[in-house]
Order: sequence, then C-alpha cells, then structure tokens
Amino acid sequence: MPRKQVLCPFLEKDEEEWLEIKGGELHITLIDPMVEEEDIFLTQWSYGYGRSKSYVLRTQWNYVAAKNGLKPKDVIQVWSFRNKTNNKLHLALVKRGDSDGVGSDSSSSNCSTIVDG
Repeated sequence: MPRKQVLCPFLEKDEEEWLEIKGGELHITLIDPMVEEEDIFLTQWSYGYGRSKSYVLRTQWNYVAAKNGLKPKDVIQVWSFRNKTNNKLHLALVKRGDSDGVGSDSSSSNCSTIVDG
C-alpha cells in the first residue's frame, strides 16, 4: 500500500516509529473478504533511495490472496480499526473489483474510527 494512497492515518505514533525508524513489523489481525481472521505482519518498505514508502502485508499474504482469489490489478480497499478492549490494530480487506474491471466503483474517502466491542 503506497503511503501516498493511504487516505487516513491509522497507526499510532509509537507504531509509526517502530516501522519507520527501527524497521520493525507489527503483528496484526487481518479480516479477509471471506470474513475470516488471519494473523499477518505489517511492515514498511522504502524504495527509490528512500523517497517512496509503502506499507506491506507479509508472512501470510500469499495464502490470503490465493484463498480469496486475488489477482494482480484487482482493486482492493484496506480498512483499519482497533479493538476497544486492548487497542490492538486490525485490518479488513475488501475486494472492490476484479482485474478485468468487473465490480470496481468509486472508492470511499471516509475517515472514521470504528471500534470493535
């Protein structure tokens, strides 16, 4: 996820520092389009001599993509929310359209805090 495409900040300051300064990764829960939870790691990669940065889902990503029939050029959205009890970051993956253009529509730019109860 190129950082320039992220519409709303979703990381807390300490999480941003952990990814950016220390090169760490965050263990998070991803809810896939089949509404199944997967443990996955979020990290940040820099390229272009550090001018561009992307958030990257690692470890289980290939499994999640295959299980959900995701292909290159498919249009997806990634939504974030935090568990109200422990403030743990979760991501939800939504498939918006196929690589052939079927089902893609305008993307939403609503920034809200959704709290898991």
